[in-house]
Amino acid sequence: MPNTPECPTRLLSLKQVLNRVPYSRTHIWRLETDGLFPQRVQVGPNRIGWLEIEVETWIQQRAQERNSGHVTDTNIKALAADPNSQLDHNGGER
Repeated sequence: MPNTPECPTRLLSLKQVLNRVPYSRTHIWRLETDGLFPQRVQVGPNRIGWLEIEVETWIQQRAQERNSGHVTDTNIKALAADPNSQLDHNGGER
């Protein structure tokens, strides 16, 4: 999804992420640390956020992997690092 006036880049708060992803804040932190969830953005000294496109891509990838039956740590780490990557469900390039 490009950053255009019709589709601007938006930041999600922790509360908004928790409403979209059925994990606790601690589990999200663990996944981030392991490279399995999009990395947070430091917005200010006391504020963090996540890029909406990265969180939505992460959710869509979980659904695609469910449908294909192939959820792997390799795929999850690659997608968390680059949500636009073209990996297939076996960790190879498409």
